[in-house]
Parts: sequence; C-alpha cells; structure tokens
Amino acid sequence: MKYNQRNFPNNRLSRARFAAYCFPSIIILFAMMWLMRDVLEAASHGRQIQSVLSLSTKRTITVFILVGCGLVYYQHKLLMKRCNDAGLGWQVDEILFKLAFVLAATGFLLRPLGLLVLSVVFAQFLYGIYLRSNWIANLNGHPRPNDNFTLLFATASYLISIGLVLVSTRWLETWFNLVYNGLRVFFWRIL
Repeated sequence: MKYNQRNFPNNRLSRARFAAYCFPSIIILFAMMWLMRDVLEAASHGRQIQSVLSLSTKRTITVFILVGCGLVYYQHKLLMKRCNDAGLGWQVDEILFKLAFVLAATGFLLRPLGLLVLSVVFAQFLYGIYLRSNWIANLNGHPRPNDNFTLLFATASYLISIGLVLVSTRWLETWFNLVYNGLRVFFWRIL
C-alpha cells in the first residue's frame, strides 16, 4: 500500500468523502461544458461570441484546457487517497493522470481534442466511486474515519445528479457537439 511511513490518518478516503470532495469539481465541469458548447456553436457559425466570455475561441479553449488540468490534478490527489483506502488501483489513477496531460498537450495543437481533458475528470470520479470499500486499518494502525450523515447525503445527491445527467440525451448531445463543432472549426480555419 502506498501509505507514508509516518503516522498520518488522513491519507485515505471513503466513497462518501471522495464524492463530497469532488462535488465542486463536477459543478465546474458541467459549467465549463455548458459554456464551451455555446462558444463552439457560435464559432462554428462564424459569429462573434457575445456571451459571458470575452475571449476569442482559441483563448477560451486554452483557458478551459488549463482549468481542466487543474481539476484533474485536484481529483488525482483525492483519487490517490481513495486508492489507498481500497488497497488497489494506483496504476489506473496514474494512467488517467498522465492521459489528461497528454490530451492537454495535444489540445494546444488541436484545440478541440484538448476538451477531452474534461472527460478524464468525469472518468476519475467514476473510478473513485467504483473502487471497493476497505474497513481494515492502514499500515500505521489508523482506522478509516467514519462517514457522517452530511457526507452520505452529499454522496447520494451527487450520484443522483450524475444519474440524471447520464440519462438525459442532452449530455450526450453536448459531448458530441463539442467534439464535432470543435473539429469542424479547426479544419475550417486550416483548410
């Protein structure tokens, strides 16, 4: 297990705590998806963007890629603690973390592909929820902290919101529009 050798009981997270700590990042993720859909739609039709963002499309996508990398790093730290709790899964966490930065690097060359960093944020969350629970004390003898009612309520509300998003066709339409319009804008500008 990847625990520190010193006594530090806060190096593991249960599912409830993981979901509660990831809640702000998922709100930012869906806000970014909503804004990016509007930005790419406006750019694909050749209109000036007169929405919340006053940046050009290229700069807006760059900002979104950087924010996405920040979200990936934040959730990577939480997912490491979640893997410590489950006692497995560190390799998948590292693969997702490195994949996000590879997508970000290619995103600076092909802007629409950089938006796939946002899907890594969602994949990190789903993997953290998927990992099994482990009530065994860690190597230092520290038991996992118990979950209180507030954290369990946050997890339930978070999972319900994710379920509603997955069920809605608007979510799939948003992702397809992001990639399709982004690639269309990119190739339209080059060709």
